[in-house]
Amino acid sequence: MNIDIVKLEDIDVFLLDKFKAEEWPEADREHYGEHNLDFSKNFYTLVARNAADNKIIAYVSFFTELGVAQIDSLIVGRRFRRNGLAKKIINTVETHVKSLGVHKIRLETGLDWKAKSLYEKLGYKTRAILLNYYANRDFVLMDKEI
Repeated sequence: MNIDIVKLEDIDVFLLDKFKAEEWPEADREHYGEHNLDFSKNFYTLVARNAADNKIIAYVSFFTELGVAQIDSLIVGRRFRRNGLAKKIINTVETHVKSLGVHKIRLETGLDWKAKSLYEKLGYKTRAILLNYYANRDFVLMDKEI
């Protein structure tokens, strides 16, 4: 069998879409059984604004897929840290995704970052240590049942 593995070209996008439409339904039945599942990812970004000047002082981005939410990024502006804002943002995310039928939230954070202890206080558990990960630093994979 002579097979070439090559970078996808623009001209092949239609053919790839056709291939996926034919192959994924059977693979999904094999993995998940006869369920009518929505495999789409839904992306969200929430921002926190300072009421005094309406400037953004924090944000979180996350997505949901098959009953699991993943927090991609969360940052609070330097001047607004250590006052409970990150906790409020995480609680808002949890409430929002729970209303969408999500049962678990996962995230990655630095092994030695301050955020790790915040997530632990909020009930997130370390599930894996990711050695030599992003930028050759150690990270952890954490999750929480909601």
